[in-house]
Amino acid sequence: MEQTQVVKIYLLPLAFIAQTATIWVTVLVAFNRYIAVCKPFKAARLCTVVQVSPYRHSVLKPSQLSLAVPQWLGILAPSR
Repeated sequence: MEQTQVVKIYLLPLAFIAQTATIWVTVLVAFNRYIAVCKPFKAARLCTVVQVSPYRHSVLKPSQLSLAVPQWLGILAPSR
């Protein structure tokens, strides 16, 4: 397997996953800071690790699936 094939098949989809996940984690951090600044009395209850963890997973999993699966299937599918 050539080096360019390895990059195309494995590394390029992983780079897209990392980019999308980074964008959505930045949105989550911005929302967390919005709550902390604009609603400081609710922030102690809403901005905990236990409260934020499900949101983090709900952002990271779809970014992995929405980008990786179609790209890997498109790259690995035989051309007609």
